[in-house]
Amino acid sequence: MKLKLFIISMLCVGVAGILYAAPLRTIYGTPPVTFPEASNTLLSAKTSPGNGTAVDLGMTVDKHTFNISLGGTNPTAVVVQVKGSNDNSAWFDLVAGTGHTFTVTELVSQGTFDASSSWTAGSGWTIADASAHITGNVAVSSLYESSANMAAAYVAGETYVLKFTTTACTSGNVTPSVGDVSGTAVSTNGAQSQTFTIGDASGAYGVYFTAAIQTICTIDSVYLARLNESFHVINKPVRYIKGSYISKTGGSTDTAVTLTATSGGN
Repeated sequence: MKLKLFIISMLCVGVAGILYAAPLRTIYGTPPVTFPEASNTLLSAKTSPGNGTAVDLGMTVDKHTFNISLGGTNPTAVVVQVKGSNDNSAWFDLVAGTGHTFTVTELVSQGTFDASSSWTAGSGWTIADASAHITGNVAVSSLYESSANMAAAYVAGETYVLKFTTTACTSGNVTPSVGDVSGTAVSTNGAQSQTFTIGDASGAYGVYFTAAIQTICTIDSVYLARLNESFHVINKPVRYIKGSYISKTGGSTDTAVTLTATSGGN
């Protein structure tokens, strides 16, 4: 009797397992709840408006995170659109209206030094004639604009570009820092550009220029802006996606737009 009950119970468990096993794909093409994330590049350093190549996700997915990143000369705004399709022929916009606009905000409030109220000048630093000068101080010293004086706050995990011009640099070097990240020391004259990915955005860190001992140099035209932005599209199931670079405001012909997509996940 006990043996019969055991066999019956095992058969029931087996049938239940078959009945409740999650299908890899339903007859309507909807994905399982735990469809693994898949990352794809939709636009790769594109310098002129136009469409990217369509990507087949392999199955219908309704959750997507898109990330815009910029290279070259920063514009003030970039517009992209993402399209979806279930048959790779009938396409529709995944973002309502004209598309998603990434507004590039300059963070330094007085980068041309026409006013000096937002900057703190350490020993040896002076602000005059619309530029900042370090004149052979005998110790390490910093010029900085604190985060409280900046035009916008940092976002942890995002990447920023810092641009500035150095002239009359005859000795020593100056090391820039953005947020909690130190950059590369600069000792030459010219247009400088460095990128920084912020780790901690909660502190009072702003943008710093730290001069080494006996440095003589002039800094001007400080520009700091975020290089990337993410946005989300959910509850729009599609199997195929592609990106479009619609337009930009400002910048130059070398402005490069990259658009990536991470689809799926919980």
